[in-house]
Amino acid sequence: METPRPRTVDFCRALKLRDRNKANYRTILGFNSLLIVLGAAGVLQPTVTALLHNTSTIAISLHNMTNLLNDKQVVNAELPAPSPA
Repeated sequence: METPRPRTVDFCRALKLRDRNKANYRTILGFNSLLIVLGAAGVLQPTVTALLHNTSTIAISLHNMTNLLNDKQVVNAELPAPSPA
């Protein structure tokens, strides 16, 4: 039987996942907006913007396959102080 993980580790992972999702959203939105503007202005050809879009999608997907926490972070994980109500 597997030993249950401390709730602190799960909470820490949830926070890291939230931060990663926010960063990905900002990166994707900003990069794709830039591609749209450059394509509409005629600076980049549609094939180049499509290639850059697909390459960025693959790069971000590969980055998302990395671990959120390393072993040292799991051992030293602490819950943040509760905010005053």
